[in-house]
Formats: sequence, C-alpha cells, structure tokens
Amino acid sequence: MIIGESLLNSVSEGIEKGGDKGINNLRQLEEHINAPKLGKMTGYSRGTISKKIEHPHLLKVEEIQKLAEVLRVTPERILKLAINEIAAIEADLKNKKG
Repeated sequence: MIIGESLLNSVSEGIEKGGDKGINNLRQLEEHINAPKLGKMTGYSRGTISKKIEHPHLLKVEEIQKLAEVLRVTPERILKLAINEIAAIEADLKNKKG
C-alpha cells in the first residue's frame, strides 16, 4: 500500500468531517497525502494530480470517482472539496487585488 491504513482512515474521516477540524478543500487534502502519493494511489501522474489541485475546475467525473474510491468517501465529498478549492482560489485572488 502507498500510504498506511491509519493515515488513509484519518484522511477519510477528515474529509467526511469537514469543518474546522476536517479536510475542506484539495489543498488541505494534499497536506495529508502529497500529489505523488495521490498519483500512485489513483493511477494518475503526479503532474495530473497537481494540475487538478491547482485548477480544480478541470477535474473530470472519472477522476472524482477514482479519488473517492481510493480515499473511501463518496464522489460528492470529493466534488465538495473541489468546489471549496475553487472558492478558496477565488478568495486568494480577491485578497491579492484588494
């Protein structure tokens, strides 16, 4: 296995929990499981994973499904991480302008 069972369980729980103590967007997910490991887990390249984290609007349904499968959460949870990531990116851009 690419990551330990304990870490996988912790990440799955964090995604499910969300909120202040959970995982709320793709950058937070990457803080727990880096892009190279996510790539190995999903079969996608590190570059693809990094690109999708940086540009979550490019995530394909099949990629969302694969991430959900390997992280043991629903595709809806992964979609929510992507939507939250888009909002975080927009907020960062607004703060830089303002």
